[in-house]
Amino acid sequence: MSQRFLPHFSQTLSVTTQGDRWPAIISVLHGHTNYVMSVSFSPDGAHIVSGSADKTVLIWDAETGQTVSGPFKGHTDYVRSVAFSPDGKYVVSGSDDKTIRVWDAVTGQLAKDSFTGHDDFVRSVAFSPDGSTVVSGSSDKTVRIWDVLTGQPIFGCFPGHASCVMSVAFSPDGRHVVSGSNDGTIRIWDVETGNTISGPFVGHLDNVRSVSFSPDGQKVVSSSADHTVRIWDVITGQTISGPFKDHTDYVRCSAFSPDGKHVVSGADDKTIRILDAATGKTLVGPLEGHTDYIRSVAFSPDGKHLVSCSDDKTIRIWDATPSITVPGPVESQIHYVRSIAFSPNGTQIVSASDDKQVRIWNTTTGETVLDPLIGHTDFIRSVAFSPNGTRIVSGADDNTIRIWDAATGELVFGPLTGHSGHVMSVAFSPNGQHVVSGSDDKTIRIWDAISGAELLAMRGHGHGVISVAFSPDETYIVSGSLDRTIRIWDATSGAQLHTLNTHVKFVHSVTFSPDGNLIVSSGRTGNVRVWHTASGQQVTMDYVLDNSADVQHNWIVHSTTGRVISKVANIVPYTCSAAYNTSLAIGTHDGQVIIIHFLMHVFTSSETWRVDGRTARY
Repeated sequence: MSQRFLPHFSQTLSVTTQGDRWPAIISVLHGHTNYVMSVSFSPDGAHIVSGSADKTVLIWDAETGQTVSGPFKGHTDYVRSVAFSPDGKYVVSGSDDKTIRVWDAVTGQLAKDSFTGHDDFVRSVAFSPDGSTVVSGSSDKTVRIWDVLTGQPIFGCFPGHASCVMSVAFSPDGRHVVSGSNDGTIRIWDVETGNTISGPFVGHLDNVRSVSFSPDGQKVVSSSADHTVRIWDVITGQTISGPFKDHTDYVRCSAFSPDGKHVVSGADDKTIRILDAATGKTLVGPLEGHTDYIRSVAFSPDGKHLVSCSDDKTIRIWDATPSITVPGPVESQIHYVRSIAFSPNGTQIVSASDDKQVRIWNTTTGETVLDPLIGHTDFIRSVAFSPNGTRIVSGADDNTIRIWDAATGELVFGPLTGHSGHVMSVAFSPNGQHVVSGSDDKTIRIWDAISGAELLAMRGHGHGVISVAFSPDETYIVSGSLDRTIRIWDATSGAQLHTLNTHVKFVHSVTFSPDGNLIVSSGRTGNVRVWHTASGQQVTMDYVLDNSADVQHNWIVHSTTGRVISKVANIVPYTCSAAYNTSLAIGTHDGQVIIIHFLMHVFTSSETWRVDGRTARY
């Protein structure tokens, strides 16, 4: 959807989604009925393969999160490990049934007879870079390499480990194999001879759960039940980075990014971290969302995404590149914060609360820049800056509107009276000369922002008006209401031009695109719709953010795919939010204003939407 409409929404917010409490989840995939043990991207990044304790293999579309092939059935016990062939045509799986199977990735049919020879669980499998062989590691303490065409082992086995071989991987040139074992060691093997050429690498204090080569083949990353991640020199066997100790439980999986600069790790502490491969510093994370042990993690081929799987039976796709800083909450307002907005230059934030006060904050420091603006006698529902940043308008449950001087906090006009119900929404016109308001009294009113005089009253809604906005050229006003309709009005005459009435529950937010050609609306059910301003016709089918009857979240939506990345509600229980450039401000139920500064430009979004009365950004 966004690919089609983003050109109409050119004012963009660069959004990245990392931090202590904000998971950058793009998708959560459901389909397996037991623990998901292993996941991997296809070489082109278009698909994901997963293997599960439910004894099946599934292939998913990495973009839509839908299953495209499977379940592949044939294993008679847990599927511990899965991987695509280099050409993406086949999938290999290893199982507790002691067999290895190669499947056609499209049809799900067995491409070869089962590979048999291991005497215990097959813990790990991987294709060679040329796709001609498969390496496997087993609880029988051995490593084996198999000819894909014949299904026969090329060597009897590679002995050496004193306990289960938990993980194996080919080097990028296909000449070597790395293995990690419950004996706490790592070994590098020569594929031609089956001999150990480096190792055992000693340093971990418990089982080695995962090993993989760096893209240049010169390093190996390992993770362990000792709660650490280490990076080793392949030739010397020495630890060159680590141990990295950020996780608080078993680290079951780790892998290098495609450029070798980062390492991803997943652990029994239910978190994922992306680390700097040189320093071990956590760059992204902890990413939270899984509710049980994390079994497997992998980067997409372009390094932009992660896939993870867990004992919680889900697969999750994450953004791999975000980074934000959260200075912390500003706690001067002690009541429910109902509205928040940035100044036009982004240096200040205005907030309104149930404490009947308006406050102005410095975006950088989080400090208030003026004493509270006091005058309203009931909850303040909506605040906004004027286009030049010199005025602030507020609307409240005392049925009044006030216009304030943003520099001094002095009341310029007001209270402006005329509404007979709560003022739910206020906004300046683009030239700053007018204010539009929407009220529980079912009316929309236009006010002269210079004199404070009421200019127009527009009637037509059958219930309270929740959201109002001017078009960029000030020709139109759009309104959204509890009567489930959206109405477009002539801003000069007040004449009603169109009634749009396909939302199944009340409309929480409406806004124009910057060019004024489109209107975006959102309803209580989470439906987001796009409309033509001139015709009033719906442009798209619904984009549904949530299927629940009572949406309680803010959402961040990927600008390229149009898919939900994250819920702002994962930060704290919140009431409203606003965004400017690379900053996000959030108001909460308990009176906090949280300012988040984004450091990397990963996603773009624009135009304020509301879901359940809260501001979101697309």
